[in-house]
Amino acid sequence: KTPMPENLRNNIRNRFRGLLQKTRKENLVVIARSSSEMEDLPGMGFSGLYDSIPDIRTEAEVIPAVQRVWASLFSEKVLDYILNHIKNQKHGLVFPRVKQGVILQRMVSTSIAGVAHAEINPQTGKYSLYIETGKGENDSVVNAKVIPDLWDIEDQNGQFQILKERPASSEALSLDRKKILEISHFIREMSTYFYQIYHIQNLNTEFGFDQNGELYFFQVKPSSMPPHQPEENAERSDLKMISGIGASSGQVSARVVKV
Repeated sequence: KTPMPENLRNNIRNRFRGLLQKTRKENLVVIARSSSEMEDLPGMGFSGLYDSIPDIRTEAEVIPAVQRVWASLFSEKVLDYILNHIKNQKHGLVFPRVKQGVILQRMVSTSIAGVAHAEINPQTGKYSLYIETGKGENDSVVNAKVIPDLWDIEDQNGQFQILKERPASSEALSLDRKKILEISHFIREMSTYFYQIYHIQNLNTEFGFDQNGELYFFQVKPSSMPPHQPEENAERSDLKMISGIGASSGQVSARVVKV
């Protein structure tokens, strides 16, 4: 609610007008996304914790969206995450001085969106992939607006094997196997590049298919998430209702099992 300085407001409006002129689209739709110094740190990923504001269409909507993304740096879930990861001190961060940028980028309207977590084991070279997909716009899964379909995939001797697929409901899966394998091939190429150049073993991606079935990747970033763990045996008396990890970190979903 803190007022934004007028010169800054004008600067943001001018940049938005410039984006309109550059793309030459009067019906341009953009999304406001965060770019913080407190992201992708060893042991502290912050994935999914900052706000993204989609469907911005007018100058009047730009300023409140930018303010909301900036304010998410001080949200309860971010502060709670930091308090549970006191190791942030070793990164030399002084929280009140942390900077957070806001990116305005053209928004692709998707019919199906998803997130994925990829992992390369440096000892064995084994490549595994955990994907969540759901119907809707590109923030539908990462912001837990829908319960996603789940896919567990492994690269076995250069060939992808779908170890597990679990629909969110009794309805058909949001994507067929052909599309899932298409996504998997692209992510493997990106993961291999990040591993060979930067020695990064874990990668998070956000993607979506537009109305024409065209695949877009909206974000590719290192991940500090732990490796995927198999589910607990449902017959055990100490059954955990949620186990393993989700591709959209900071969010979890699972079926409830009565025992």
